Amino acid sequence: MVHPYYEFTTGCVGSQAVFTGDNLIEQLLRLDLGGYAYFGLAAIDAIRNAKKFNIYKWNISGGCWGGSISFRRSIFNEIGGYEGIESIHVQDIALTNKILKFSRKKMALLLDKEAKVESPAESSFKQAIKQRLRWYGGGFQMGYRFNPQYMLGQFLWFQFPFFAETALLIMFILSLFLPLPVPGVYYPVLTTYIPFSLSILQNINLWLAISAMIYFLCFRYLVLFQITKYDRLLNGYKTSFLTWLIYPLWMYFTEWLMAIAFVKREYEWKK
Repeated sequence: MVHPYYEFTTGCVGSQAVFTGDNLIEQLLRLDLGGYAYFGLAAIDAIRNAKKFNIYKWNISGGCWGGSISFRRSIFNEIGGYEGIESIHVQDIALTNKILKFSRKKMALLLDKEAKVESPAESSFKQAIKQRLRWYGGGFQMGYRFNPQYMLGQFLWFQFPFFAETALLIMFILSLFLPLPVPGVYYPVLTTYIPFSLSILQNINLWLAISAMIYFLCFRYLVLFQITKYDRLLNGYKTSFLTWLIYPLWMYFTEWLMAIAFVKREYEWKK
């Protein structure tokens, strides 16, 4: 954590966080947090490459997790500490962005097995929901206050898949109740005959929905495979077969929590 501070331009340093615990909820939360790191690193790498070709003009932003954050005391005092962010429910991310915005210092992220910080995960479903609502709602609060890019990232990461997957699910359910045309029978509404050769496609919405859902499942499991096999993320931590099976449903559920957090105004801290 100290090495990046040899550069005077570094204002804060963070490292990878990992949730511990082996019950189903704890494993899902560990995979969820590992996905944060995975996509965050992918986004940073993509933005850096885009900057090389002058495609992307914004500054790289993000945040350091509270369990593995450090910062210069002089910078902390210079920006007024936590003043102005007391009501934001992700004060670690908010403090990071406050440092980046007002001190003109940069943030360093360490992706090293020796710098990895473990923290116990919420062990109950109820507390896990409350935690996610605080995180997502706090992300919107922080975005409004400091960094619209962070809020945009949350939308692209959670809400775009949420809208797409929900639309596919609705399409799939509705297609089950649509009457199927019988080949060779004349339908006045369609003003044509349905040839037998097209009977396999008689419910095209159903096939499109199923194909797209399979694509999303493959994408989820590809990400899960990578974060569980990468030494600097979650390799070596327990991931049961049941956790693998439920993981896509859990991620879809967290997308609903993100939508709820967007309209929710009060967040309850754990007791």
